[in-house]
Amino acid sequence: MAKKQINASAERKVQRKGKPQGGENSGPAGKADDTEQEGFQHWVNDQLRKLYDPVLDEPIPEGMLELLRKNRRSR
Repeated sequence: MAKKQINASAERKVQRKGKPQGGENSGPAGKADDTEQEGFQHWVNDQLRKLYDPVLDEPIPEGMLELLRKNRRSR
């Protein structure tokens, strides 16, 4: 068991040595990663808007409006 832990630890050290010093997004490849990440984020935002924007157009239920009115009066 201890031998497996030592081997796993050694593998992690070797993997870390291969990474650029400036972090994951250093250099030209990092810029491509940033652009790809921004594109993905844009896509996710678009999908969420398509899913939830119609909900914003729905009327507020009367029960919820009544709760809001009661809360406003109690202040």
